[in-house]
Amino acid sequence: MAFVAGAGVLAGSRASWLARRRTLRVCVVPGRRTRARMASTGPMKASYRKGDRVILFDGVCNVCNFGVDTVLRLDSAQQFKFASLQGEAGLRLLEEYSAPKDLSTMVYIEDGVAYVKSDAVLRIGSRLPLFGLASRFTLATVPKVVRDWLYMNILANNRYTLFGKRSSCRVPTQQEQKLFLD
Repeated sequence: MAFVAGAGVLAGSRASWLARRRTLRVCVVPGRRTRARMASTGPMKASYRKGDRVILFDGVCNVCNFGVDTVLRLDSAQQFKFASLQGEAGLRLLEEYSAPKDLSTMVYIEDGVAYVKSDAVLRIGSRLPLFGLASRFTLATVPKVVRDWLYMNILANNRYTLFGKRSSCRVPTQQEQKLFLD
């Protein structure tokens, strides 16, 4: 699907706005709303089914987007689906799995369980060819308290300062669209 980035209120009558509303994607960024309009051609967006492996990420965080790009590049089996923590699908999944709505952690849903912080990152890594063995070893040997402290105090709490952030959520490419829930 092709995307046209835009912001603000759509021009035209209320009827035309309602007709085009189905093609809107909304990403809520603190203090503003950013909308991107989808063209009607191209692959459909992904849908969530129980048992799917879903990565929920901060859509404006550069390091989070780098992580998503890395997973997309390494996951030749396309076993993961993605959703922004700020998007409708992400918020719905956070609610369904009683996961924290805190943007400072990535959330990974697998087999009906939501993993957060270092558990999320390492479980994702354990399913990727390049990081699998190291991730499984870290999960098995390093205590969760230590892993989570490192994750929160080194990476999560400093990610905007160290890596910056975008002014709007990541917009998937046409090829990626089938893996994104919103």
